[in-house]
Amino acid sequence: MIAISKKNSLRANKILLSLFNVEAVVDGLEEAKKDNFLNNLHKEIKAPDGRAYYLTCKNLKKFLSLIEIVQHALPESSVLDSWNVEKSCRTVLGEMYGEGNLGVDVQQFLSSVQEVTKSVIKSHRFYTCLVGLDFDGFDQMVVGKMLIQTADLDFLKSCDATTEVINSTWKRMGRGLWISTEITGSFEYAEGVFFERTKLLCGLLSIAFASVFQPNGWSIRLSPNIEGSFKPGTASWFSFPTETKVLNLSSSMLDLHCFTLSNEHKTNLLNCYWFQCLTKIIQSKAEDDAGQAVKRAVFWFYDAQNDSAIEMRLVKYWSCIECFFSFENDGRTTDKIIRGMLTILTYGRHQFSSPEKWKALERDINRLYSLRSRAVHDAKHNHVSWSDVNMISKWAAWVLLEVAQLITNGFKTRLSIKNEIDRVYELCLSRDSK
Repeated sequence: MIAISKKNSLRANKILLSLFNVEAVVDGLEEAKKDNFLNNLHKEIKAPDGRAYYLTCKNLKKFLSLIEIVQHALPESSVLDSWNVEKSCRTVLGEMYGEGNLGVDVQQFLSSVQEVTKSVIKSHRFYTCLVGLDFDGFDQMVVGKMLIQTADLDFLKSCDATTEVINSTWKRMGRGLWISTEITGSFEYAEGVFFERTKLLCGLLSIAFASVFQPNGWSIRLSPNIEGSFKPGTASWFSFPTETKVLNLSSSMLDLHCFTLSNEHKTNLLNCYWFQCLTKIIQSKAEDDAGQAVKRAVFWFYDAQNDSAIEMRLVKYWSCIECFFSFENDGRTTDKIIRGMLTILTYGRHQFSSPEKWKALERDINRLYSLRSRAVHDAKHNHVSWSDVNMISKWAAWVLLEVAQLITNGFKTRLSIKNEIDRVYELCLSRDSK
């Protein structure tokens, strides 16, 4: 028996009684003739023999409510896309209409839906290309549940596909590195998880570039070949003096810089404690408040480094930082952000800055936050420099390193982290005032 609350069980049984009213379905067929094609598709329930039944608008709303109840009750929902649950409910309802089985209760309906959903839950392995990173001296790198490897034609040939498909795939994906991982669930669910894991992995590597490896980490753009991401290319334009018409070709390759990761880099990174902490947090299914904030921050770090607009990079790096400081501030958000950053960058474990540079760091934070405010609230552009982006990217990276350390030390909520930062801040103020 599938666990379901008494309240939802009563609601579901009431909805099922309404849906199994044959006259209501016949009325729905008449109503469908008056509606447009897309609305008809939404109302349509198909039986296994191909016969179509149409729900009335009233019964469609009830059916959608039933789907929500099923999604909350079904144990398999955690590895299914919402469309998988809806489609399975439509399949079961269509079977019952076709068989004339109009007397089922919610447990029978849930069990039937569960059987249908089990057929779509499988193990999937996904691959995509990564631009912006190269390996030197090794072929693959395992980061938690994710694998980064050089493109492998022999592996592609071992797949069950025609030569034409293999050649076409290799033509599209045969250069650079591949990112891959294995996920269990429906294809739609697994694909979404793959996209999210890939973004977080690229965000994690970008944090390493900004904080450890690269003095100009902002210049590296990691671009996975996934939905919503675009492959960098060379921008070109030409001009000429109007008097001579001597052609001048100009190009920008800003987004084509590539970071080469050596075997030594790889070993040091995988053995780095903060890297291990962040990897564990972003790949965990834990729902604690601080861990979820880290995932959001790493996503914004990924999105910032992958943006082509310099102003949006700055704004998104600030979004990364605000994941930890912009809550429960009683209208003093800016003060709390500056206060939190000053404390964590100066007195954190990694000591990005020193107490002697407190005032200078405070001025820089105020200046860069002002640039962010002018972009967001006054629609300003062309007011941000690459040195500004470089600075804010490093701050965001080091804030994430420090927060990961705090979470590892047992802080599970942003509030507990904020309270600890406030405690250190007040302690430093009282000490300095003596």
